[in-house]
Amino acid sequence: MARYVRRIRQRSRKSSYPCTRANLLPPNILTLACQWDISPTIQLAGICSNDTVVIDSAFGAAIKWDCFMRPWQSTGPSFKRSAAQVIMENHTWFLVAGAVLIYVGGRDRNLNLTFVGVAFLVIFLSSWIMTPKLVRTIHGGKFREIQAMLFGFEGYVNKAGIERAIFGANFGRLVWSPNGSPLSRSVLNKFGERTGVDPIASDPAVRRKVEQARDARPGQMRVFTLVDTYNMEVMVFEAARPPVALFLCGGEGGMQRAVGCSYEWTTGTFVRETVLRMQTTTLNRMDRVPRFRFGMKGEESRLVAKAPA
Repeated sequence: MARYVRRIRQRSRKSSYPCTRANLLPPNILTLACQWDISPTIQLAGICSNDTVVIDSAFGAAIKWDCFMRPWQSTGPSFKRSAAQVIMENHTWFLVAGAVLIYVGGRDRNLNLTFVGVAFLVIFLSSWIMTPKLVRTIHGGKFREIQAMLFGFEGYVNKAGIERAIFGANFGRLVWSPNGSPLSRSVLNKFGERTGVDPIASDPAVRRKVEQARDARPGQMRVFTLVDTYNMEVMVFEAARPPVALFLCGGEGGMQRAVGCSYEWTTGTFVRETVLRMQTTTLNRMDRVPRFRFGMKGEESRLVAKAPA
């Protein structure tokens, strides 16, 4: 490992390309993520005007910005959830049976029927009081399959609020991405695994960026939140404009490089806004996108650069 780190340092000194530190490994291991470490998974189909190119064979998906919606999910068979559902669907019959037995027992002066009727009423009241817990049991559990969707919104909301907006309650399924963007933060848990934490609560610098982005003007950096329902991850990132689509264009360090792009309808160009890291399993739910026009800068940025001082 020491020789590997020395080779990386020597390559970084000889190369003219800037390198940036990556938090893909524990902090006690020095890693430098450079351009030669990224393996492209796309093809360059052509070169266009205004510093744009035509890209082919990229995996892509759209980001939903207008509203949240509940994705399809399956938790698999469970005796606990099945029993809770049966109780929820049939507990009214205990009320009806208990009332009838108490009426018949009082009319015929039969204490046994009255006692059974009271027992049925107790069962009904118990299940009725436990209704909130039964609902959480029915809709809880670990997902075996879930519909892959990407939700985005401007600003910051904690993951508990996001999960309540999407799934109706906070079941603790969503987690923060440990290395999805430069604003992501992570810690080592008791098992020695690196897990993501709330960047706003754990880092005052990120909190200041979020507060400053509230008054951002057009063209300035803003803070957005991305929710990935397939990997059940949440990440916060910066961009001048909200990206409408993600394109997986390469891999590095066991993660996929996702380019978040906005769309300029006047030129039909996808413009890069940010670069994120996503898990490789994301490829299982993405399709390849045919040829599209891609640019590093939008038309507005080029006009500002050409404008006289």
